[in-house]
Amino acid sequence: MRIFVIDVNEPAIQFYLKNGLQKVEGIYDERKILIRQKVGVPIMLMTSVVILFCDVVAGYFNIIIFYTLFAVSVVQLITCLLLKVIYIKKY
Repeated sequence: MRIFVIDVNEPAIQFYLKNGLQKVEGIYDERKILIRQKVGVPIMLMTSVVILFCDVVAGYFNIIIFYTLFAVSVVQLITCLLLKVIYIKKY
């Protein structure tokens, strides 16, 4: 069995090695996962893609709706980016 352990936690590493677990090389950064969850990256990207798709379809019918949906998706992506920057500095 293998397990990820933070390199600075020597007592935990020794305990796991003593009990037959194997140390695996690699990086597992919980901080990045927390930032992605706080910002809502997966759902923001999915909704932006859906809005852009609807934007293309609506562009055939009305140019005002096209520009409005495009502006909404751009503002949503910029908001996501700004939140990510804020949470990276915070955490």
